[in-house]
This record gives sequence, structure tokens and C-alpha cells, in this order.
Amino acid sequence: MRHYISVDMEGISGIANWNEMEKDVKRVNELMTQEVNAVIEGIIDGDPGAEEILVCDAHGYGDNIYPEKLNKKATVVRGTPRRNYMMVGIDPRFNLSYYIGYHCAAGTISGAMDHTMSGASIRELKINDQAVGEFELNGGYAGSLGVKIALASGDSHFCNNVASLKLGTLTVMTKIADTRFCSTLFHPDMVREELKNKAKEAAKQGVSSFKTLVFDSPYTVTVDLTNSIKADMASLIPVVKRVSGTKVQYTVDTYPDLYNMFEAIVCLAGSAK
Repeated sequence: MRHYISVDMEGISGIANWNEMEKDVKRVNELMTQEVNAVIEGIIDGDPGAEEILVCDAHGYGDNIYPEKLNKKATVVRGTPRRNYMMVGIDPRFNLSYYIGYHCAAGTISGAMDHTMSGASIRELKINDQAVGEFELNGGYAGSLGVKIALASGDSHFCNNVASLKLGTLTVMTKIADTRFCSTLFHPDMVREELKNKAKEAAKQGVSSFKTLVFDSPYTVTVDLTNSIKADMASLIPVVKRVSGTKVQYTVDTYPDLYNMFEAIVCLAGSAK
């Protein structure tokens, strides 16, 4: 089988807020690298003949995971700008996808560092009137290609949200989120051990145990921005229409267009001060 891993940072073990991520970059990057290695090791144990393991460094500028410390059986996508931001490299050849270090959507009560792509610009994202976060946005990309969701890790509220989707996805809880910037943390060693075990279980079970996350096409996307000037900027895109002071909307036929249009809105909105 072929395995695709998208790795974010807010949901990894050992951290509770953005301040420590900024002050202690090397420590946090090391934690992130170790967690994805645990997943890779589990995949290899569960699927010794794995044809491919591709890792997408999906946080910020995509320069967090240490390539020289990554398991040699995996390859990693690194850097930015890039199309398909958190899902670079995924295609229909992959069988299972894994979402490591993820977090809740913007506005989730007590979700650890909750946001959707940009805490400064995005209040809410909807696909076909369904409110979604980065997990659903990215999992929907995988689903549009027929790739199933095997494993996801993050805080307690995130794991509960994943379970509510009823996709059969295995989860690893890395922390209990008390407020947005306060969590009860599990020891990183314990989290890595569980990640390895769950990844092994997922790879061993194979595709029949999991479901795809699918949204119906054509896709209508509604983005609620944090203020009106950000919506001013987003509505400069010809196919994006203004629906209120802070909301814009667009409709597309393909998921890559859905995904990259949203990323363009995030970038344009972010340029407005």
C-alpha cells in the first residue's frame, strides 16, 4: 500500500500554546519530527511491504520537520509557496491517509489553539453549508481522490470531532484541552508509543476498515472573515462573490479548485491590515 501523512504542529504532544512554539522552535520541531517518525515506524510494522510513505510538512512555511532525522523509508515535502498546501503530493495512488498534530476548527469551545488556516483572518469555513476545519478540508481532498482516512491525532476536542464523523478513523489524544491556550499534556514518549501502535493497527487493517470523507460536487464554499477589509480583498478574485460584510462565497466543480481558491483567499485576506 501507499501511505500519505499530513503533519501539523498545534496538536502534537508537549506544547500548549503558540508562545512556546515561537520561543523554543528547535524543541518543538524535534517533537514534531519524533511524532511523525513514530507513525512511520508503525506503518512499516503494519505494512512491511509498503510501496511508499510520503510526509507533508503542513505547518506554517513547511520547514519544521528535520529531514536528516526522518525515517529513511519516507520522503518529505518541505517549503512554501505551494499548491495544495497541507496536502501536497497526494494522488489516487495512495491508499491510506494520516493526519498528525491536528487541531480543532476556529470557534471550537476550548479547542487547543483552535483556528482554520489563519486565526487572524478566518472566522468560519463552510463547504456545502457544513462548517469544517482543516481536518475536514484536507480529509475531503483525500476523499475526492478515493483515499481513506486511517489515523488522526490532536487534542481531546479534536479527537471527539473526528469520532463524530464515523469514518472508522483511529485517533490518538495528545492532550486534554482545557482552554485555547491551556492543556493537560500527556508525556511525549507515551504519545509516540500510542501513535506507533495505532499506525501499525491502521496499516495492518488496510483500506477495508476505513471510509472516505466526501463532499458533493459542485462545491459551494462560504468563508466568514474576521473583518470587512479582509472580505474586500478576498472579493477581488473574479469568481468570488461578496455575500455580507465579512462573508464571501464561490462555487467550483473540482476539489483542487476548492482547496487552492480557499488558500488564495487566506493569502489575500492576510495582506489586509
